[in-house]
Amino acid sequence: MIGATTTLACFAHEIPHEIADYSILIRSGFTKRQAMQSQFLTAVGAFVSSTISRTLECLVRPFLIVIVVRVPRIISSTNAQFLLFGELIFFASLFGHMFQQVG
Repeated sequence: MIGATTTLACFAHEIPHEIADYSILIRSGFTKRQAMQSQFLTAVGAFVSSTISRTLECLVRPFLIVIVVRVPRIISSTNAQFLLFGELIFFASLFGHMFQQVG
């Protein structure tokens, strides 16, 4: 129910916003076709950038966890070489998993 309400609120906000943008473009000298193309191109750009940012967020999160949690343990450890080798294996498995999900 919350998702439907949020979606409805977004539409209620965005529709007048897009109409206002369209009217500003028309008053600025765009033809109706140019204004509609400009609005469409803006919407596609927003969708693509949102998709890319979500994908990068999912791909980068494991690496951030490793950097924040595991690297300090390696630095403070007495057998750092052994742990560093283990971390390299872990990173290699993360890369393999990442490319398996993307491909």
